[in-house]
Amino acid sequence: MLLQSGTVYSPNLFVIVDYNHFKVCHELDCLYFRLLSKLVKLRRGVALVRPEDRKAVENIYSDKISQWRKRKRMFKELWDAITENSDLKEFKEALGIENDEDLGVILHSFSDLLQHGKKRARGQ
Repeated sequence: MLLQSGTVYSPNLFVIVDYNHFKVCHELDCLYFRLLSKLVKLRRGVALVRPEDRKAVENIYSDKISQWRKRKRMFKELWDAITENSDLKEFKEALGIENDEDLGVILHSFSDLLQHGKKRARGQ
């Protein structure tokens, strides 16, 4: 059987006539073996992230979530003082202000991503 670009294929023989095809096949083989080695590691249950790195990332994430809460609370207090606790959607739109609720973002869902100790996630 003759494929495109002069590549000949038969069930028993695969001949690459063009150097570019050889290069592509070599790259695919390398990718295949790299992914296969990752899969073997994952199946063995090897920890891919060191515990101290995970802890550092969790601390940064926790810090960013608390900053988000503080800023959200500060904005709400300021907005309530300006609008005297009345919801002025037109005024907000005219100023171009969008808050989390307007965009459908729920802070609680992001804070649930952090597991504190041995607690189970909600609904489990």
